[in-house]
Amino acid sequence: MNLLREYIRELSEKRIRDQKSKRTLYHIGPRPAEPKPMSRAYADTWRRHWLDQDVESGVFFSPNPIDIAQYHGVMGDVYAYKIPEWVIAKAGGIHRYDHGSEVLISEEIWEEAGNEIEFLGKSMTEDAIWEKIESLGSEPARRTAGSRPGWMSDEEWERSQTLGSIQKDISGLRSTKHPENAIRMMTPEERVEVLRSFETIEVPGKKDREIIGMIKNYMNESLARKYIRKILAENVEEPDITQYVDDLENEIFAFIFTQENYDEFKTLKPGEELSSVLPTDIFEDFKNIKEVHLGILVNDTNVGEVNAIYMCDLDNRSESNLILTIEVPRDYPARDPRQFQDWLSAELSDALSHEIQHSCDSTEMLSQVCVSGEEKWESLENISLYYGCEAEVRGHVAGILGRSRRTEQDPYDLLDYDMQTILMKALQHGYQKNELIPVIQNIYSKWDERLESLL
Repeated sequence: MNLLREYIRELSEKRIRDQKSKRTLYHIGPRPAEPKPMSRAYADTWRRHWLDQDVESGVFFSPNPIDIAQYHGVMGDVYAYKIPEWVIAKAGGIHRYDHGSEVLISEEIWEEAGNEIEFLGKSMTEDAIWEKIESLGSEPARRTAGSRPGWMSDEEWERSQTLGSIQKDISGLRSTKHPENAIRMMTPEERVEVLRSFETIEVPGKKDREIIGMIKNYMNESLARKYIRKILAENVEEPDITQYVDDLENEIFAFIFTQENYDEFKTLKPGEELSSVLPTDIFEDFKNIKEVHLGILVNDTNVGEVNAIYMCDLDNRSESNLILTIEVPRDYPARDPRQFQDWLSAELSDALSHEIQHSCDSTEMLSQVCVSGEEKWESLENISLYYGCEAEVRGHVAGILGRSRRTEQDPYDLLDYDMQTILMKALQHGYQKNELIPVIQNIYSKWDERLESLL
């Protein structure tokens, strides 16, 4: 099994390298990124539980520099880079560490990549990043070691401490001459947790493979089956919704910008809707969307708005429909084509990505209690319930990525904007900022975790 997994990883790394795809990541420091040894005042090397060996000299990058500044206490300006996917994979991947996501690129990998790593310039000054942290309701200082963040529940804090202890166990198992004795002393649950941590290593070394084998030998059959089911579930690929979004957006553009259709739209009175069922075969092989219903409204007040909803039939998903409503200025064909079409494309990509993501989600997930509409503003609990439930987290993050594809905006900037929007809407409903901050932070952490898993 380990040899097969290693073989698959090697093929994946080759495929990624051949694609030459890159990801925007950020480095915080007094100057642009370059590999450096760890200060000997702390330790001789950097050690992370997902790495097969310690790193003597390296450089850190993160998809979200705000978390790094806030929780890791790193000071300096923020510099943006385009990092090849193969570099990230070879460095062990991006992992969550001390409430921030990071990748540690060793000096050897950095030099191997050479000019393939692109420097984009300074992204944010040190003052600006702390202003951003303050705007999100966070204290502009690193929390003290061992203290629980205000947005983390007691259960989550206990879990994080347990994982920290498990990460130490990994280092201990690697260093001891008698790892089997240490494994024998663990509870079955501890063995499962340690095994999960070992499985985050991209390519386990010889000793790691030996330790993994020992752990599995001591796991009872029931726990082993549960663990295998979990691994299989985690390895199920997320459906790629981008093609559905792109194809449907093209259909909508063709429908809106057909002269015959526009001649009919411009006769509509404000508030009057012209409804159609798009004759599309885009979802012919997709069982969870039967029809696409499109409603067009026009106005004389320079207003533009796109709304979408996945009308899910929980008893028979094949009878579910996708409903869109688009309101545009009456003279939209005469407007700056690039400006109007760019706006419409971004709005459609956001809304369609959100709702098509819902169509891909399980019936069980969509059946969970999740308030909607104006009901979500009736209490702080409802705000948290709506924006924090799994289906809406997945939907909103899909929308962020959809808009980012069209506008080339950083998805984390869009995430921050959405948090500010939720905060402002809640303030307009009469809530106070100090009572909203914990709610927004809780929502942010869920969206951020989902976003990082997709980038």
